[in-house]
Amino acid sequence: MISHTGDLSENDLQAILKVVEKNAKANGDRSTVVKRLFSVLVESLQNLRAHGARGEHGGMATCVVVGMDPDFYYVNTGDPIENSLVKKLKGHVEHINSLSREDLRKLYMEVLSDGTRSAKGGAGLGLITIVLRSQNPIELNLEPIDAKFSYLKLRTCIARK
Repeated sequence: MISHTGDLSENDLQAILKVVEKNAKANGDRSTVVKRLFSVLVESLQNLRAHGARGEHGGMATCVVVGMDPDFYYVNTGDPIENSLVKKLKGHVEHINSLSREDLRKLYMEVLSDGTRSAKGGAGLGLITIVLRSQNPIELNLEPIDAKFSYLKLRTCIARK
């Protein structure tokens, strides 16, 4: 459907969203499926922009691939993450993947009302939103880069039926 690597400017985000929305509608999928796909993609792109590690010259080594098969849309993202953050992120993803829909909604409301934010402005709502909207767990894979960074790959599936 679409792929993008490198920095994510506001223009890049708009272009990616426009192409995905156009293709999803052209595929004849129900509007609820298109809305869920769009919502997951927006959250995923916002997470990359807000939390992606930047190189010494300010660039980002991000990757976004949106694909599909007859049963699912796939939103795949990748970016470097500091190794010091890996354990916390893995724990958070494992926790939200283990929750029922009802418990996810409760957690979302708790985090929203808590008001706690990370140094980069996040409170963990993005990943919770992705799991809620996709109605599927997030797949997380990490590949070591060096002593300081690993490459984080997230995959989210959205059912087309």
